[in-house]
Amino acid sequence: MSQVLQIEAGTTSVWKGFKLLIPEPLEFKISKIYKLEGANGSGKSSFIKHFILPTLKQNKAEHYILYIEQQMHKEFYAIKADAAIKGYRDKVDSEKAAIDYLLQDLKTALAREQRSVVAVLDETIYLDEIVAALQLLCPKLLLIFCDHRGQYSTVQDATINFKPLSVGQSEIYEATP
Repeated sequence: MSQVLQIEAGTTSVWKGFKLLIPEPLEFKISKIYKLEGANGSGKSSFIKHFILPTLKQNKAEHYILYIEQQMHKEFYAIKADAAIKGYRDKVDSEKAAIDYLLQDLKTALAREQRSVVAVLDETIYLDEIVAALQLLCPKLLLIFCDHRGQYSTVQDATINFKPLSVGQSEIYEATP
């Protein structure tokens, strides 16, 4: 399957007082890297949480999902507990150690059963390192990432732009190359 997810066109309220307008359907495909680009507060993280993740979870048996949240401290203790339960040998005491654990866990899962991997990285200082590791590990990879500061060297195949139309609405569209 080359197309992993499609987001339909439409306008959706993602939280009180904020809507996302998608004028054209968006397709995300395996073997592609997509950058979500836009100003802070333009809806990138909301798009991930309200569109991308729910759509991926509908077909989770077809692929592995690696999701790194913008503020990983919210999930840090769950990752640390999972590592302890699974007997992970290294100490998970930092965001970097948690990411290393998640990558190792993914490697173990891929050794058990090959599937495509969908990685969604919402603003992490370890973006370039994670991408390099994933590209070595996963021949069938779909990567979606946010880089709010524009400081990383990861090369994308497509850019999905988030353009604020007003305080309460942003438009999402794929940039033409």
